[in-house]
Amino acid sequence: MDPRHLRHVFLETTISGSAPVIVTGQTRHHLTNVLRLRVGERIALRDVEGACFIATAQSIERQAITFTISGKADPPPAPPCHITVVQALGKGERFEQVLQHGTEIGVARFIPLVTQRTVPSVARGSAGMAHKMQRWQAVVRSAAEQSKRDNVPELMEPSSLPEALSVVGGAGDVLLLDADGPPILCVVSADEAPAGPATGRRSYALFVGPEGGFSDDEKHMALAAGARAVSASPYVLRTETAALTAASVLIARAMTMR
Repeated sequence: MDPRHLRHVFLETTISGSAPVIVTGQTRHHLTNVLRLRVGERIALRDVEGACFIATAQSIERQAITFTISGKADPPPAPPCHITVVQALGKGERFEQVLQHGTEIGVARFIPLVTQRTVPSVARGSAGMAHKMQRWQAVVRSAAEQSKRDNVPELMEPSSLPEALSVVGGAGDVLLLDADGPPILCVVSADEAPAGPATGRRSYALFVGPEGGFSDDEKHMALAAGARAVSASPYVLRTETAALTAASVLIARAMTMR
């Protein structure tokens, strides 16, 4: 059976051959209380190594669910491109929206960004930030399961602009979203060889500012580090909309270049 037609659940253990799999804790609670799993129902279990197995719920107890493994699914095709979203933290749940919907469309990595204009609600390294990271990890995991991805995107610790530039430097195209920049497709299309699409999988890092945008100093720093300014729309976008729009454009374009 194609695993895309089944519910997906990520485990933090390795599945070994055809041995029964026992699920406990929060994953058990989610399966029984949220997804309403029933005995005999089949789902796709993905282990910590990313392998996908077709599993059937054999028994559902108060403390554990036991699954039998009926087979291993073929790995899906590689994503069309690798995108890192470096998203400035904002007010309310805007960052969580980027995590949720970015995961659904295929973003590979998220880096929370602390900028000069970020409204700091929780200090880096504090217990409050650790709690936020746990919540953000849960958002990413849930979105990966809902969208039936083959992996959970990486979520890094909050970073300053110099730190984030150091992380993504040399790993692909670094793009700074700026309403005054040229259209994003004009910039990335100019990189392609005239004879046809580039071979291999392209990597992009999208830097997205907070509600007030990047400061002039931050723009200069990013451009000096090799970033290129691009725009994702002729209109002014909210910070969470800008990230998702730019990522969607790059992914859709990469899909057509295969």
